[in-house]
Order: sequence, then C-alpha cells, then structure tokens
Amino acid sequence: MSAGSELLIAIIMAIGIIGTVIPFIPGLALVWFAGAIWAYFDGGDGTRMWLLALMTLFAVIGFAAQFLLPAAAVKSDSPPRNTLLVGGLFGLIGFFIVPIIGAPIGFMAGVYASYLANTGDSVAAWKSTIRTAIAFGWALLIQVFCSVAIALTWLLGLIIT
Repeated sequence: MSAGSELLIAIIMAIGIIGTVIPFIPGLALVWFAGAIWAYFDGGDGTRMWLLALMTLFAVIGFAAQFLLPAAAVKSDSPPRNTLLVGGLFGLIGFFIVPIIGAPIGFMAGVYASYLANTGDSVAAWKSTIRTAIAFGWALLIQVFCSVAIALTWLLGLIIT
C-alpha cells in the first residue's frame, strides 16, 4: 500500500475516533472499516488477518457496550419499555435544534420525561436519568478506548509488516 493510501487510512481513523464522541457519526464503525480496508488491500496475509481479527474483537466490544450498558441501567429501574426510544427521539430533535450538543441534552430530557410520565415521581425520574447518563458515559469511554485500540493495532501492523 502506498504512503498516500496509508495516510488516508490514518485520516479516516482519526475522523472515526473523533466521531465516537460526536453523535450521529458512526465513529467506531469508521475506524474498524478503515482497518479492514488496510488489512485486505495491503496484501491480506496471515499477520494482517490476525490483526484484523483483533480489530474486530475491539469493535464488537465497543458495539456491545454501546447497547448493553445503557439498556442495563434503564432496566434496573423498571422503566417503561420505550424509555430509550423516547430518549433517542428527543436526542434527534435536540440535535437539529442545537447541533451536536443538543443530542445528549435532548436524549436526557427524553429519558427524564419518559420516567416522569410513567412514575409521576420527579426525584426517581431524575435519579434514573443520572444513572442512564452515567451508563452512556461508560459506554462512550469504552467506544473511544476500542476505537483507539483499533488504530493502535493498525499502527502496530504498519510497524511489523
């Protein structure tokens, strides 16, 4: 693979790592995809395939955290089933009202509104919303870690191959 192609892969990975923090950019998928392109088009030998398998493991861990941690936090409070859906809808609306920062604000407002509508208890709704926000924060940190781990695996591949 040419130096220009490897630079392009590095740029895509950097955009992907940033994208793990910015809502509505598939950051982790972008980083993994760039790594897969490198592994396949840079010869696809056994070493690169092992590195791609490691990158895929990091991607699976990141995607699993994205869905499982918030769902577990929400489930522990016995909320309405559609809490995350309402939160996602409010997040989407918030994103268009105030780009980028409106999405997490809207999401939290939606989760709070859903809990409040179901329980009528504002204190319990607030505690559940905070618990959900913490779970999303952990999921985000895990995704960032996995994105960086994929990029470092790619970098290791550049060095050893």
